[in-house]
Amino acid sequence: MPHTRRARSATRLIGKLFTFATIVAALTISTAAPAADLPAPRQPFAPGAEVLNFSLIDYHGKNHDLRRTDAKVVVLFFTTPGCPIARQNAPKLQAIADRFREQGVVVWMVNAAPQNDPGDTQLDGPFDLIWVGSLFTHLDPPRWRHLLDLFERVLAPEGLLIFTTQGRFIRDQIANRAWRDAYGRPIWENWGVTEDELDRPVAAYDHDGFGYIEWEALDRTYGTSIATPAWVLQQLQTRPGLRIAGYRERAWGAQDVVACVGAGG
Repeated sequence: MPHTRRARSATRLIGKLFTFATIVAALTISTAAPAADLPAPRQPFAPGAEVLNFSLIDYHGKNHDLRRTDAKVVVLFFTTPGCPIARQNAPKLQAIADRFREQGVVVWMVNAAPQNDPGDTQLDGPFDLIWVGSLFTHLDPPRWRHLLDLFERVLAPEGLLIFTTQGRFIRDQIANRAWRDAYGRPIWENWGVTEDELDRPVAAYDHDGFGYIEWEALDRTYGTSIATPAWVLQQLQTRPGLRIAGYRERAWGAQDVVACVGAGG
């Protein structure tokens, strides 16, 4: 039987949940520009409403089943260990998760395996908060849109979706050959591509609003994508289940942060 989660308990924690989202999104704030005001959270479910069950298996092989957790709120954090920015911020996210654990909030980090299409991830939802750090930044346009389709389906009415993209700053870093890894080496050497190949995603970004380059160093579909704010917002405008709540450039280190609210039925 599906696990029944009382909306009354979730409602008492929704303020803390949005505080959690704000802290996560501000881990590496680097711009002084004011963020767009987000709408006040509303009660996403009627008292007694059911949330469909789902389960995930962690890298230790342990199964995590929603109906068996004692948490009042479950936060899904979609990421991939192949991203250096995601790895860098993982300890900070863990510290925030520890801080909110005693208040009934648990965080499950979902590894969207790069050899698969992350949009095929089996999730029933709905979820009050979905935070996606540095995952869209490694997808080509078809998988980018497919993943956004998934989040549109599983985001609760008035739920909050936060994800990051790479925009104008990263475009310039690639064009000027200025991007270096933590050891000061040209980033494209880690990708297994030549310096001349960097011109292709930059040209596509300038012409179409989206550029992508595959990492030849890996034996799987994985790369680096850059997208203009206009291209990102265009993808959101075609999805009636998502309302655009904010877009802030370089709000998560070098990456842009996008916030959407579930429109509901």
